[in-house]
Amino acid sequence: FVVALFFIKELFQLIAGGCRLLRKGMMLKGAFLSGKISTTVLFISLIVMVLFHNLPETVANIIIIVDAVFLSIAFVDYLITYIARSTKFQAVEINRNNKETRS
Repeated sequence: FVVALFFIKELFQLIAGGCRLLRKGMMLKGAFLSGKISTTVLFISLIVMVLFHNLPETVANIIIIVDAVFLSIAFVDYLITYIARSTKFQAVEINRNNKETRS
């Protein structure tokens, strides 16, 4: 479930942000705090699960649920931003060398 949620969130960000917004000359000003926290929680939980691979199933399930909660919060945060067309976007110009320049 967590892996599917992760891929859905990333795919949404790729389509909504990478394709749709860049075509309009816009992009997010930076990563959201919810996304940074979600990534940190995910990395810590993966490290814990790899280092302590003999964790009881209950502990592993709790870690997975915590990951799912933080991924969901980040996904909803980005979803609201893209749908609401927030002021968190900035104009981007693509020059001839296919490099982005921010204005």
